[in-house]
Amino acid sequence: MTSIPRDPLIPINNHFQHRLQIPKLDTGIVAVDPGPGLGIATFHPWPAASRQHFDSMTYSIGRDGHSYLDIILRDLRGYFSGIEFITLIIEKFEFRKDDAEFRDRIDFTAAEYVGISKLVGWREYDSTVMQGAAEAKGFWDATKMRKLGLYAPGQRHANDAMRHLLKYMAFDRNQKWLFTPLKDKS
Repeated sequence: MTSIPRDPLIPINNHFQHRLQIPKLDTGIVAVDPGPGLGIATFHPWPAASRQHFDSMTYSIGRDGHSYLDIILRDLRGYFSGIEFITLIIEKFEFRKDDAEFRDRIDFTAAEYVGISKLVGWREYDSTVMQGAAEAKGFWDATKMRKLGLYAPGQRHANDAMRHLLKYMAFDRNQKWLFTPLKDKS
């Protein structure tokens, strides 16, 4: 197994778990914002030495990063060894309204990366969930993510992946404890 190089890894500053008691969950979660600027967010139910449940990172894999993406996703699956159920969340490729006018110049790299993510998800993960970009951004804005200590300044793709992870946990897995810090007026 090829290891993931750590140089492009940009971890977030996580203060969240110190303010809240995180209930024990039975699953690990990986969320992916596929594209040349690859965003990844993870939730690990049993934090290791770093004592972080949540993490996010951005990789610059460019337009020829197909095999690199495959390696990253397979290696992340290994990060969750000992956990019985791992879910992979993938942001769907969607045409934007303005893309229709310039169809001959659309870059399909992100669509290819979604396909690779789906293939790895079906082969290596226990569950694969597809989400549209608007699903995650509709609720989890930068202000709410900051209150959780899960916003990474200047890391657009990592933040998009974290939004997908939070949307899945809060609304699909019914983890209502994520809303507690949002009620705080500070």
